[in-house]
Amino acid sequence: MIDNCPVGTIVMWPGSEDAVPKDWMVCDGSKLPVPVQGQTSATTELYAVIGHSFDPPPGSPNYDPNSFLLPNLRV
Repeated sequence: MIDNCPVGTIVMWPGSEDAVPKDWMVCDGSKLPVPVQGQTSATTELYAVIGHSFDPPPGSPNYDPNSFLLPNLRV
């Protein structure tokens, strides 16, 4: 597996979603909690890179400032 990829790198995965390597995420539009400032979580570095880039615009009904979305690249 690629160990030196920068956080936020998107890599095509030929296997099943169940076999995705540890610490990698599927670009399926999942909603993740915004990390609490001053605390480190599994998504702290990812949030620092993508932030709310894939969220609906602020003010829209589905926008939630307490969460962020992964990109959705499912076919």
